[in-house]
Amino acid sequence: MQLLTLLVPQAIALAPALLWAQTISPVGRVSAPVLPSGAPYGLTSPRLSPRITGIIPAAPFAGGSALPSLPSLSLAPSAIESASPETGLPAASLDVPAVPAQGQGRAGAAESVDRMTREVAATLEAAGPAEERSSEEDRGAADSVFRTLTDETSGPDGYRASDPANLTQRKMVATLYKVASIFSEHYAPVDWKKGRFRLDLKAEFDKAVTVILSEPNIGTRRFQSLLVDFTAATRDYHVTITFHSTEKARLPLLIMGAEGKYFIAYIDREKLPKETFPFVEGDEVLEFDGKPTAKVVLALARVRTGNTAESDMRLAEITLTHRSRRMGEEVPQGPVAMKVQDRHGKAFDVKMEWDYTPEKIPLDVPVRDAGLDTPDGAVGEAAPAMPESWDGTGAPSGAAPKLKDLMSRLYTRVAHPLSGVFAEMRAAAPKNPFLFGAEKGFLPPLGPVVWKAKGDNPFDAYIYTDRQGRKFAHVRISHYDGGEDEAHAFGLLMGRFQKDPEVQGLVIDQTNNPGGNLFYVYALASRLTDKPLVAPKHRLIVDESDAAWALDTIEKLSDPEKLEAELEDMAESDEWAGYPVTDAFIELIVKFARFILSELGAGRRLTGPTHMWGVDDIMPAPAKERFTKPVLLLVNENDYSGGDFFPAIMQDNGRAAIMGVGTAGAGGAVKSFELANQFGIADLAATWTLALRKNGKPIENLRVMPDIPYTLTEKDFKAGFAPYRRAINAAMDKLVRKGGP
Repeated sequence: MQLLTLLVPQAIALAPALLWAQTISPVGRVSAPVLPSGAPYGLTSPRLSPRITGIIPAAPFAGGSALPSLPSLSLAPSAIESASPETGLPAASLDVPAVPAQGQGRAGAAESVDRMTREVAATLEAAGPAEERSSEEDRGAADSVFRTLTDETSGPDGYRASDPANLTQRKMVATLYKVASIFSEHYAPVDWKKGRFRLDLKAEFDKAVTVILSEPNIGTRRFQSLLVDFTAATRDYHVTITFHSTEKARLPLLIMGAEGKYFIAYIDREKLPKETFPFVEGDEVLEFDGKPTAKVVLALARVRTGNTAESDMRLAEITLTHRSRRMGEEVPQGPVAMKVQDRHGKAFDVKMEWDYTPEKIPLDVPVRDAGLDTPDGAVGEAAPAMPESWDGTGAPSGAAPKLKDLMSRLYTRVAHPLSGVFAEMRAAAPKNPFLFGAEKGFLPPLGPVVWKAKGDNPFDAYIYTDRQGRKFAHVRISHYDGGEDEAHAFGLLMGRFQKDPEVQGLVIDQTNNPGGNLFYVYALASRLTDKPLVAPKHRLIVDESDAAWALDTIEKLSDPEKLEAELEDMAESDEWAGYPVTDAFIELIVKFARFILSELGAGRRLTGPTHMWGVDDIMPAPAKERFTKPVLLLVNENDYSGGDFFPAIMQDNGRAAIMGVGTAGAGGAVKSFELANQFGIADLAATWTLALRKNGKPIENLRVMPDIPYTLTEKDFKAGFAPYRRAINAAMDKLVRKGGP
């Protein structure tokens, strides 16, 4: 980390001499630095399942005596050819022509010094603070500074930062502009972000361009990392960019923090049997990969730069043992070392192998140009992805548009855009109760279970008794991606709990919830009330295609001969997730369509506040599917989007007491955007609405804060969350005594 700090002052001091030497040096040939080693594309090592390769007692811990050493079972590393991590090809020394110095005499030297000063400043700013750089990033930045100060060439064509960009660089700048244009024209919270975080899209864009133009041999992965940094600057968990990639790695355990320490929260016993991994949940992980675990997690959290520290840290804990290049993460392979302290205070050195899946998609394929490129880069705007039946003109291609197709034109997604990646994680570790959307949460039963929902029920639900013998119900909502069947099943559970005179209240566990469909949120909320619930309002980004949608929708709903058949077809769609499609609902949709037309007609692309789809009140479900007794809702920092909306609705309407840690604060609906590109970009997601709570304040970044705060403790991880369960039952007792929130 100190290389760049030591190099820059000395190199700047030598700059005049270096410049003078260049004015008299003859043209010659220099050898470019050998690139760092890495696994070349097409060369893969045998896939190794994660396994313990050594458990060795560490040095004395906390003054204890040294423990006897056990033989190491570490696998000897395979010899892999030195290669470039950027191109994936074997590294080699490249002879390239040296370039004569620009400018002559004192005037030319002064001009060159000024140019170098600007380029060094740009390089240092792009590199970021020294304490946050990896050793590889530090060396790369130092190399860039050295090349700038010595005017050393860095490519086979003698390119310098002052020269015109090559085709790859220009294409990267053009692609970056496509991404930036989405936030300029389709991102609803941009003004909110400017006020709260001083977001400056132009500055972020210029910073990325500076890096691109300063690295003539820039590779695809380096560019992808710049895109991740650019999108992260929005501090919006809905804003994500993903890439086409097969590379990923995982370890068969999960490590989580509490009170400044890190503990094993989950162990995949199929991969790590007790015979080879004699540790248990609650054992402390002192070090990871040779560094204090807290320091490693903090570094991963800084990379994300999200909108709340608590959510960033929890995401980083998952990333600690689950890496995916699809999300732009650096994916490790080979052995990893940990230092684990057991319940008896003894520390052991442990080694295991990453379960690594190599990259099968070629990287750094030369870009192609059809002759439209310009020195400044060919720029153009990306269009939002449409449902398959749409041709982008405001009407479905082929047959006449169905009403349900028109309805799907505006998006109702309130889910974390990486839900697909989270699903892959669950598939790889289906028994891990801490992953996003896990069907069964990490909480053991809150008391002796006297009734449990059948196995085919989509909800983990049961009735339990507390220490006083009172009955309470529990249901877990792991996500908000259900349809009509799931909403009906939830309603049947609520009806059963309501009819049981001994059930005095309900605990809903929605921790680690990645969100889903807005109307599924509404459908479940409608089963928890006998009075209308006020829904959040939204400010929407709309354009001419939305106006075309509005006109088509109004026309469809104005044709009485076809309306009945259309409504039947629409009611069968999962778009509404069990929320009742009634005549009153249709009237609200018409009102919503007219609102969009009026806002655009008034010259407003960011609309004033309105209710999504016109749904101002969430109407109660039929009486047989309602629950009206006290509700305690458990939330945490891993609740996103729909996981923000549901507790916001419950809290704003006084329908439930919220317990836990503040939600993530992903407060809006999401659109996906497709970009034509040659750099592996698969998808870009951005927030197209800014949701407002009953008090007029955004959910975005502000989160939903609990009425009853509770943060997991060291004792929770070591005692099966017994303190958390006691706190839940104590909160439920107070809630019942009060008769509600």
